[in-house]
Amino acid sequence: MFKRLFIPVLIAICLSSCISSLHSIVTDDDRIFDDRIIAEWLSEQEHPFFTDVDVTIETDDPHENVDSLKSEMISFIDSLNSVKESVEKWTFDRAANITWEMSVDPVDSSNGPSEIESTVRISQSGIPASQKYPLRKAKASIVIDSIELLNYYLLTVSESDDVDNDNPSFMRVELTQIGKDKYMDFTPHQLDAIGEKYSSLFPENIIGGHSYAKYTRGPKGLQISPLNGNHIETLLRERRIRLKHEIVEYRTAEDMEERIVITASTQELRAFLLKYGDDPALFDEPIVLQTF
Repeated sequence: MFKRLFIPVLIAICLSSCISSLHSIVTDDDRIFDDRIIAEWLSEQEHPFFTDVDVTIETDDPHENVDSLKSEMISFIDSLNSVKESVEKWTFDRAANITWEMSVDPVDSSNGPSEIESTVRISQSGIPASQKYPLRKAKASIVIDSIELLNYYLLTVSESDDVDNDNPSFMRVELTQIGKDKYMDFTPHQLDAIGEKYSSLFPENIIGGHSYAKYTRGPKGLQISPLNGNHIETLLRERRIRLKHEIVEYRTAEDMEERIVITASTQELRAFLLKYGDDPALFDEPIVLQTF
């Protein structure tokens, strides 16, 4: 029986040219940790008004300086395209299982205040290690009883001017090194919540897709270079590289579209990145993040 597969991958991170994969590039043997990424970062995102513009000037005035007009129009378009419209906040933190101990205040009743205090424990899994309180706050004295650090990081992406942080995006981030380069492996966090939102009737259709990016941490901040999905798709369609994949059809609001989903194994993916990781064309322009 045919089943529709919904593969959630990166949102803002992979931009418009990301390519998704069924498998991770990280194993327990080659996993690394780099707590230098733990911080709140800002990223200015450019949203061009025009792309691939061909400027043609038509005039009936033989004395009109067409070249000058064309140059002015191109400069105007470039000025619009250079506007940085939004600033995103990227927060990296180590994932953890945290248990809190809560001493709940006595509860008032019709018979007067109770003299009995209640102590309860609340545990939450896969949350930021810096989280001081459980998500459901209570009128209580709360202390952290235990913290178990997990082997991955959490990334929260939101608009910097979103004071209430109403619409953040959450990603699970695992780190690895391939050759001399360090990589991030992104996959959606809390797939059960995604399933409830998009496909509550068929949760088994939700598959956590992976996306990858090379990263460096230096004086200029944190630079994240996602794989250039458009370039990789071109290489695959022209059979210039060999990497296991499937062409998946999906319906948009207007038409049927195709996308490539990488199905190569973890070891095949690592071998591919080891062989081609020095090719600049394999990656998009880096996303440059600066600390506050």
